[in-house]
Amino acid sequence: MKMQRRSPFTRILLCLLVVVWLTTQGLGQCATATGASGWINTPFALAQTATFTATFDATPLHSNMNSVVGLSQGAGTAYSAFANLVAFNGTQGVILARNGKSYAAQTNVPYTGGVTYHFRLVVNVPAHTYSIFVTPAGGSELIIGNNYAFRSEQSTVTSLNNYGVFVGTAVAGDTLTVCNFAISSGGVADFSLSASPASQTVTAGGSTTYSVNIGAMNGFSSGVTLSVNGLPTGATGSFSPNPVSGSGPSVLTVSTNGSTLANSYPLVITGTSGSLSHSANVTLNVNAAGLLTLVLWLPRLRRRYRRAAAPAIQSQ
Repeated sequence: MKMQRRSPFTRILLCLLVVVWLTTQGLGQCATATGASGWINTPFALAQTATFTATFDATPLHSNMNSVVGLSQGAGTAYSAFANLVAFNGTQGVILARNGKSYAAQTNVPYTGGVTYHFRLVVNVPAHTYSIFVTPAGGSELIIGNNYAFRSEQSTVTSLNNYGVFVGTAVAGDTLTVCNFAISSGGVADFSLSASPASQTVTAGGSTTYSVNIGAMNGFSSGVTLSVNGLPTGATGSFSPNPVSGSGPSVLTVSTNGSTLANSYPLVITGTSGSLSHSANVTLNVNAAGLLTLVLWLPRLRRRYRRAAAPAIQSQ
């Protein structure tokens, strides 16, 4: 029986389909771990030895439930086997990531049981670093960590080929479900944004500053324009420098006046470069103005009141 030879076009098309399948592995599949059931491991279709991006959707069933998703070389049965770990922390009720010997987060991101969170991990295997981003349902992408170190026990690993899901409770009804796990080989030029400290306190009429840092990933070199939302009435915010070219620091200065009301204000610092946008959350705490500040601001407030109360003069 004579076999029919495929045309060159057909062979090329089949090769392209294989490449697409290998570079977007596991799309649409789900893995669910339950309390007291151990690690649920799923192998990659292709081991990763260079820079790659892993994305997935994770849904913890309950709030304040210890659970993690990790990347490893081979199936893991203990935390120490995983180079990269993102955690729904049960004590603090926030999302953390492993950074060398401990868990940390550059942005405070609380989580709620039953809500799905989209994760994006940019992993550099040769450098043994990774950056972690999360998008809460209906929200914008936030950075958890930039260039975090692989877990100390995995600081010399040469490839990653597995992801594991684990619930660290003894309650069988506790679950963590991970769906749509996918890998894209190579890295897309992008930037990260972080801000510190997480909270600043100022007396009405005064000013304070936050340090903002832009990190470049995979050759990113464009300008990043910064903005801040959530400022209270009477307060202004300015960045220096703005925009930031490629990567580097900027300082956000927030100035209040004597009429700014005492309260805690959540601020969102956003960096934009073309279609790319990343944010970081900080808090501004404003204390009531002292007697001296009120005395200094009283003449200005009187002038504003008089202007507002003065009748409008109609043009003739």
